[in-house]
Amino acid sequence: MSARPNAATIALTALTLSVALGFSRLFSGNGYLVPVVLATLAGHAVAWWCRRNDLPTGASAVATFGAVALIGTWTVLGHTTAYGLPLPFTLREAASLLGDARGQFSVVRAPAPVLPGFVLATVIALGVSAFMADWAAFRLQATFEAVIPAFSLFLFTAALGTAHNRTVAIAMFVAAALAFLVTHGLGRSYRGGSWFGGRPAHGPASIARNAAALGAIALVGGLVFGPRIPTATSGELLRYKNRPLPGPSNRATVSPLVSIRDRLVEQQGLEVFTVEATVKAYWRLTSLDTFDGTIWSSNDTYRATRGRINTDESLRTDIPTAADQQKFQIAALDSIWLPAAFRPQRVSGLDQVSYNRDTASLITPEATTDGSAYTVQSAVPQLTPELLSTAGTGPVPEDLATRYLALPPLDNRVRNEALRITAPATTPYAKAIALQDYFHHGFRYDLNAKQGHDSRALENFLFRTKAGYCEQFAGSYAVLARLAGLPTRVTVGFTPGELQADGVYHVRDEHAHAWPEVYLQGFGWVAFEPTPGRGAPNNSNYTGLPEAQDESGNQAALAATTTIAPAPGSADTSTTLPDINGNAGAANGAGKDKHLPAVVVAFLWLLAAAGAWCVAVPLAHVWRRRRRWLAGGGTPAGGVLAAWGDVEETLDRAGVRRRPQETLREYTVRAAPSAGLIAETKVALQQVADGAAFAAYAESGVDAADVADAVQDARVVRTAVLDQLTWWNRTRWWIDPRALRR
Repeated sequence: MSARPNAATIALTALTLSVALGFSRLFSGNGYLVPVVLATLAGHAVAWWCRRNDLPTGASAVATFGAVALIGTWTVLGHTTAYGLPLPFTLREAASLLGDARGQFSVVRAPAPVLPGFVLATVIALGVSAFMADWAAFRLQATFEAVIPAFSLFLFTAALGTAHNRTVAIAMFVAAALAFLVTHGLGRSYRGGSWFGGRPAHGPASIARNAAALGAIALVGGLVFGPRIPTATSGELLRYKNRPLPGPSNRATVSPLVSIRDRLVEQQGLEVFTVEATVKAYWRLTSLDTFDGTIWSSNDTYRATRGRINTDESLRTDIPTAADQQKFQIAALDSIWLPAAFRPQRVSGLDQVSYNRDTASLITPEATTDGSAYTVQSAVPQLTPELLSTAGTGPVPEDLATRYLALPPLDNRVRNEALRITAPATTPYAKAIALQDYFHHGFRYDLNAKQGHDSRALENFLFRTKAGYCEQFAGSYAVLARLAGLPTRVTVGFTPGELQADGVYHVRDEHAHAWPEVYLQGFGWVAFEPTPGRGAPNNSNYTGLPEAQDESGNQAALAATTTIAPAPGSADTSTTLPDINGNAGAANGAGKDKHLPAVVVAFLWLLAAAGAWCVAVPLAHVWRRRRRWLAGGGTPAGGVLAAWGDVEETLDRAGVRRRPQETLREYTVRAAPSAGLIAETKVALQQVADGAAFAAYAESGVDAADVADAVQDARVVRTAVLDQLTWWNRTRWWIDPRALRR
């Protein structure tokens, strides 16, 4: 029995691997590479192993998908396992990441960041492709159908990917596809019988050489002359999602909220940019105003600034401000946005800078601001509780309400919580403060909290775990504020960073941050800070929070020492807020964790035990078979006897057990009709029995050709017996441990 995959299996693996490598056109980094390559190799290896050991298709599918799932768990969700073993939390985290990826897919444009959800989805897709291709090629013996799974993924990367590595990706796929088509086609032809007339000039080697030559000519011709065809370099015929319209004012890019968790969790100490500033502030990138139930995003038009930035003329003129000049040097921000203190008035040092007044965002026409140096002049508002308490209380203007109060359908429990928190407040500012202070009592900062802020994650965060990082706090605050009637958006940027001896603020990855901004009539957008352990410079007067940022990476310690000074005119946040449904103190028990019922836990343990049984017993059968071959000592006679052992075990488990007094020939004569074997299979059975008898008594006369014949005959008999069984009986065959005792 050969333990090595044949050429067609290797070629099919290379085909799927070429598609896996082609995903470089979709990702902005190489962090996806190890998981997808391992998933591809594992998928094909397990599918081949199951096929070589005659496992039924269903068992092969379970084993293949299980192996791919383990690869995805170890490489993407390793932090959710216990010593590498998946836990129930692993499944919940995987579902959450895939849900986030589905939402982000609609707003992210290639090259996308290497997000865990995207990588996990790619691992699953390649695992399914590997199994389906192996099933079509070697179980259905369908050559062209086996290429379809890989070709479908190749089209996906071609439709959505960038031009990066396009030629290499096409070349790899075409070469791998041609190699598989030739090797698999030759294998089928060779198994079909001898070549006509025994003429080697027209045999497999000749056809392989001719096919390789034609494939090389087609590949080189397509890559060299294809781009020179008229209109080959013109715009695409099909414009697919998130493509920018013509003109400099429209940009489509990745939301900075998408990558903020990676910056926070990795905390590699990478310096993103430096700032020389006269006033310490949060360095703002952009704001997000649209929440679709899964992710916050924005879609805005930018106009050229020509240095001077037009400000909002509806703001009151009596708002005190501090002039702030910032000199930025961008190192590794990797985005189109230019950091700036709010509100920017003038920018210099860069050409073609564009500005959006609604989001107060600056962008460049380049794909990234890395390497840029520029200066921004800002008017930083100096607000007080007394001033903000005078903010207008009239109806929210229609244009603001349409954009900044819109929400998807949410559970009534979330709506009731928002109204409960803000019920004592009488002004918009007091409501905003009440919501901010709500998150500083009973909530904690936790970078290990699962990613996302969709409706399920929101309810879990508010009522169960009460743990998250700035993304959850900012997003949850914005949702509750909108439910309370406050126009709100989520802002993304960085805390001030570390002021060093050179007089410059050094901003690193771990200073990435998100916070909400509330629109107060007459004052415009005002920042609040719901994240425990954080406090913005210049905002302490009206937020009641001391200035603080994460310098050590230990947010839990910062959260534990955070104190809140009640702002004038706001409710005392230490008092239990009333429940609008009449349940006093309902918030006190809202965060209690609920354990699974005992019956559910018992069911999960039984399910795990059944799964372990269905994996362990087939493995034991395969190991028993492998031991039989190892016992042969690698000699030709041992190989023939091992092949007979496979046949005898197959007939035994099919209900035709050899009697002690029977010779091998007598046994085969009786077993053939009992096992329902046809004439051709009877011949194979007789041949392997005769070969075993000869090997047992005439060991010196057996050679490698006899072993190959015995293996082939044994496979014919084994396949014929298994093909007569239903899928259920074949499954029982593999999970029945009784044969292991014989």
